[in-house]
Amino acid sequence: GLRLLEQEQFDLVILDLKMPGVDVVEFMRRLRGLKRRPEVLVVSGYATLENAVEVVKLGAFDVAQKPCLSGDLLPRVEHILARHREPVVAYIRANFATIKSREEVADHFHICSETVSNRIDHCTGQSFHGFLESCRVQEAQRLLAETGLEVKEIAGRLGFKQPQSFSRMFKRLTRRSPSQYRREVHS
Repeated sequence: GLRLLEQEQFDLVILDLKMPGVDVVEFMRRLRGLKRRPEVLVVSGYATLENAVEVVKLGAFDVAQKPCLSGDLLPRVEHILARHREPVVAYIRANFATIKSREEVADHFHICSETVSNRIDHCTGQSFHGFLESCRVQEAQRLLAETGLEVKEIAGRLGFKQPQSFSRMFKRLTRRSPSQYRREVHS
């Protein structure tokens, strides 16, 4: 499955937490290395809160309990796919390190800044600033897990002039410092 994801682009991957011969946590870690990462929905009949938290930390959008009826699963899938298809959301995901303001995004699309906020809220349930921060934190988590870059360098890559500002945001959103996160991932 991962080989196919490396060769082609997908918007959504649905994984079962207990797949024979597949470590879903390792699969999720490897997904992080893809240039264009798909959204991930994990389904499980065995999900514990600990399992769910772990796969969400690794980038899964949601965890659904099995058995999943189509009436329960379809709205989740539609919501996830809407996030990928909205151009404003896609633009922010691709340019989060350089975006400075909502107005900058609005100017790019020739729309008003309130429309930017409305589209982001509709697709993600987050504010502009919250979504921008979550994109930055996801990339920071990937860099902390997969590289030996210093926190200062990661902060710079994500558009922060001050590493302290980056560290405060990261800790506020993940409840751990970048260094603590890196130690946990590698332990």
